[in-house]
Amino acid sequence: MNKINFMIRSFLIVGMIIIMSGCSSEKMNAVAGGNANNEIDEKSEESEERKAVEEKKKFANSTPENDTDTGLKVIKIDTAEEELTDDQKTVIEYFDQDYLRIWDYEAIRRYPQIFDGAQINVAGVVVKILSMDSEQYELVIWMNVCDEDGPWDSEQYEGEYLLLSGKTGEEWFMEGDVLDVYGRSNGVSTVSIDGGSYTVPNIEVQRAYQPEYDGRDGIIFAIQSQKFDLPFIKSVANIVLGDDIEIRKPTVGVDIPEEMAMIYDDYLGVDITDVMFVVELDNQSNAKFTRFLFPEEGGYIEDVKDAMADYESGYQRYFEFAADFQHFFLFTYDQGLEMLTLEYYDTSFNKIWKREFMETTSAQYDYTKNNIYLTANNELYIINIETGEDTYDPAYIGSKVALRKVNEGILMISNDRSDGIIMADLGGSIKWKTNLENDVSDVEGLQIVDDRIIFCYSGMDKEETYVNTYVAIDRESGDILSSFTN
Repeated sequence: MNKINFMIRSFLIVGMIIIMSGCSSEKMNAVAGGNANNEIDEKSEESEERKAVEEKKKFANSTPENDTDTGLKVIKIDTAEEELTDDQKTVIEYFDQDYLRIWDYEAIRRYPQIFDGAQINVAGVVVKILSMDSEQYELVIWMNVCDEDGPWDSEQYEGEYLLLSGKTGEEWFMEGDVLDVYGRSNGVSTVSIDGGSYTVPNIEVQRAYQPEYDGRDGIIFAIQSQKFDLPFIKSVANIVLGDDIEIRKPTVGVDIPEEMAMIYDDYLGVDITDVMFVVELDNQSNAKFTRFLFPEEGGYIEDVKDAMADYESGYQRYFEFAADFQHFFLFTYDQGLEMLTLEYYDTSFNKIWKREFMETTSAQYDYTKNNIYLTANNELYIINIETGEDTYDPAYIGSKVALRKVNEGILMISNDRSDGIIMADLGGSIKWKTNLENDVSDVEGLQIVDDRIIFCYSGMDKEETYVNTYVAIDRESGDILSSFTN
């Protein structure tokens, strides 16, 4: 579960061009051209600032009936309609799972319309530290060079290099470290490695860590996610649940069902107690809220007793923080009854309103400070967050596998490749729809990057082969800009 959009850019300071006496007319023309370019740059910066100011005004003046806000699932820690506090950034980072996992190095180079500016997740071995101090680092990793015995000898294989730039943490990286990297793709840069010049993709790192991994066919698989450590998860728990908590490792059979532990051990080779934390409230007066599971990989918070019941009753309950960071949603799904219950609470666990949706087999949602946008029983509900009542009448839209609220409307992705992606207006009426190449069973890394919609979807192609397809779509028209399948 998961996120925050655009901050105002600062002006670039245009350097003064010194015109020396005796310059040739050719040099004078070059200077004149430079001045013209500077004027264009200044106008572009002014235009960007005006656009950002307008977006802030829209955010301040939006209403449930005219909700021009960006949904919290679209919002990221480095893009926001309003300035975020450190606590808000922490919560957003923990819940954000919208990263394109990339196994194919060539794809990053060949499809800039998909990857440039997108949040991506890659893994590789550090081959060169270009610079590092207590504040910043710049290093090169060799993507996906690993087998069962560890990283391959770099002298035997042609390198697939990525340039990483980020903030230095408590532990400094060294050559030979295997890294699992989360960051934003930032075009390409030219770097020198052992006397050779290379043009490589550049990644602005948000978080990188050394995972326990498995190497198969040259690809690094992080089998034990350690994305978030104990201090980070404790800070998330304090922000969400308050200071009166105890955090500890879970006990199988008490906090986690034995069946779940067996699945982790048999299929992943992971002790589930190594990748989860339990947070228990000191105040046990409300029996509905007592203990919660916080995974190290982030993405969701689950109630312990519902995790224990999942394998017997199909009863699931998850928390999602509201856009104002002062409330939360509680989603409860009963598979046996095919009923979804949505409840809205303040941070003192006082229930404000409740809605039930019958004949629901799947649900997708996003939310702003004004509304929650929810697909249930094949209908789109736009619900006023303050009252819990419908802002607009529900509209039939069929089954969906993903939903995002953008400034101009509601983006939805279907299971069927026909009309696979739909953009509705703020009231739920369709603005455009586009066919996809294959049917969709799952969507990952769904992001809005400027004027592009970017995501990866999995499903059967026409030859009945299960494939992953990466796609970039024009946000305004719905036209497919770029697509590839692997």
